Amino acid sequence: MFRRLWPRSTPQNAPPSSATGYRAYTTKFDLEVTAERLPKVMGFADERTFLRYVAEFDRAMTEWRASADLAAIEAVSRVKARVASHVVQSSGNR
Repeated sequence: MFRRLWPRSTPQNAPPSSATGYRAYTTKFDLEVTAERLPKVMGFADERTFLRYVAEFDRAMTEWRASADLAAIEAVSRVKARVASHVVQSSGNR
């Protein structure tokens, strides 16, 4: 999915760990891009194409979020059931 959203990007290799001053979590090598320049930096020919990709990304994230929320709700229910079961079992063992 992301390849379609950023079709002309070229993967950037992180500098080798031996590079002076490089750490895994540093902002030293970050590239800051303003919103106005983002479509051009991402390689889109025009703003209309960029906005179509943004809309597609938003739809995909919304679908993912809905699935993730449902999975989280189910997980919470299972954890509550297990905790309640453990409490009941433990209360009889005193």
